[in-house]
Amino acid sequence: MKQKPVISKWSFKTLTWMVFGLYACILIKMILFKRPPSYYFHHFFYNYDLGMIKANFRRANLVPFTTIMLFIKSRLAMRDIVGNLLGNILGFIPFGILVPMLYRQMAAFKQIILAALGLSLIFEIIQLVLVLGSFDVDDLLLNTIGAGIGYYIYCLDRKKTAGITGFIP
Repeated sequence: MKQKPVISKWSFKTLTWMVFGLYACILIKMILFKRPPSYYFHHFFYNYDLGMIKANFRRANLVPFTTIMLFIKSRLAMRDIVGNLLGNILGFIPFGILVPMLYRQMAAFKQIILAALGLSLIFEIIQLVLVLGSFDVDDLLLNTIGAGIGYYIYCLDRKKTAGITGFIP
């Protein structure tokens, strides 16, 4: 009878860190650096000023569900609606899966939700201050929901994975 190959604890954790690093790079690119590099050169060296920052603060959405309802009620193409709303959720699903795999102390729902909310808030503040996008409280909500879904997927698979890796609670 053939033995199943066993993935060592070290190699699985290393692979998980590599996947997380790739995920982090993709997330930063998708949220903060959506445009070509030449745009940012021009933005920061020629256009960026206090007036732009003030205008971005005035455009910030601080009322929950405003953008979500705007998208739902709008006549935008379904592709744009789904891309924005679903994209914010899908972008944080890997966070809810990978973070508890890498940090034992983050293997509880409350910690994942708070960490995702914190990370999402950091992204929103960076967009606000650097005028790389607009601050939207609905993005915080959708990103956090995505991490919650990811954590649920992690929990569903935890028993199988724990037997292989030995480092997941």
